[in-house]
Amino acid sequence: MFLSTLQASGRRTFQGTATFYQGDTLVSASDSGPLSTDSYSRNDGVQTGLTAEYHLPAGTHWQLDAVSSASLSEGGERLFSTSELAATWLIADRWFANATLNHELSAEHFNVDRAVDSWEVRSGASLSYFLEDSWALQLGMAEDQLHTSIAYQRQDTFSIGISYVFTGLLAAPGLFEPMRLTPPAR
Repeated sequence: MFLSTLQASGRRTFQGTATFYQGDTLVSASDSGPLSTDSYSRNDGVQTGLTAEYHLPAGTHWQLDAVSSASLSEGGERLFSTSELAATWLIADRWFANATLNHELSAEHFNVDRAVDSWEVRSGASLSYFLEDSWALQLGMAEDQLHTSIAYQRQDTFSIGISYVFTGLLAAPGLFEPMRLTPPAR
């Protein structure tokens, strides 16, 4: 069971000035002082649903993960569904690859039918090469598609980067003592 709340507030201010010249002579000028509007909205709701997860460490180099969840809003008028698949591959000592696929949808209840009013699909993959324990070269791509009743959007992203782990400290309070990354064996 999920309990969610969304609260938003905002302020909008407008101020304008207009001047009219004829040649180099000022004919008229006007100024509208700051006009402000405030808004506040709140949306509380209860969602009930199920989540299923499956994790498979396939040998020493592979990890496969799947997560799926579905939930209904408090009155049953809206259905939310998400599914995600992920694969991680430790290719060699310094090579690491991963890929993900995610799907989300929202469906509203009309009379006795339920119609999908929005969906989103995200996919991505990346490949990393660790130069040493703190530095890595990364190559990645991602695609995002969003469809609603009024719009369709698609975005493709390609990235190349260098990352650095600043602290090199891994900590999980209550599970084990903090560990420092060890230098690579020569």
